[in-house]
Amino acid sequence: MKKTICLHNVSIAESWLPSRFKVAARTRTSIELSQALARGSAHVLIVDLDTPHAMEAVGIARSAETRIGIVGVTAATDPMRIVEALRAGCHQISVAPLDRADLLSAIKRALDESPKSVDPTHVVAVMGVIGGAGATTLASFLAADVAQLSEQRVLLIDLDLEFGNLARFWDAAPNHTFCDLAYADEIDSTLVEKAAVELASGIYIIARPPSIEDASASRATPFAA
Repeated sequence: MKKTICLHNVSIAESWLPSRFKVAARTRTSIELSQALARGSAHVLIVDLDTPHAMEAVGIARSAETRIGIVGVTAATDPMRIVEALRAGCHQISVAPLDRADLLSAIKRALDESPKSVDPTHVVAVMGVIGGAGATTLASFLAADVAQLSEQRVLLIDLDLEFGNLARFWDAAPNHTFCDLAYADEIDSTLVEKAAVELASGIYIIARPPSIEDASASRATPFAA
């Protein structure tokens, strides 16, 4: 999925950008910027800080779309101009005349620093009414599509504790399973990452326990309940 960019008083040819980016709007006034942000969710705003009302434009972007990454462009060497821009809400600064590599680095860092990285996690449950109904296949293909379209990591957890075959489906040999989470005193992101097996294209799996005995024991834990 392409990342969309809004250019405010900045002239950049779209051919200058990698194919994963798309210029969604070019604006010159605060009203145009507000309208452009209202029409759709831009991932990045690039704004010329040397134009009048530039800080107002940054404020509009922060108010209209809190998840946007903001890159300010300036030819000024005054440190206070940069400090003012950062305080207004810019995530990154790129110096004019623009260098393509520097600008792309600033865009990437702005995306990483924008609050979108803490979006709520979406949970989807796939259940088969009988064995062999295809729940594992459906969940696996769904995870692959979501990972590709969203460019985000996707975690598959096999909760068919006795007969699940998620690890076998992906031809994976996990060193840890769901039981490692079920028996833990406290679950954090480090433990989840340790228990998960990383596959291709941003997909991770947490396998079921290797034996029925382990599966039965894990049901007695508060986590499993």
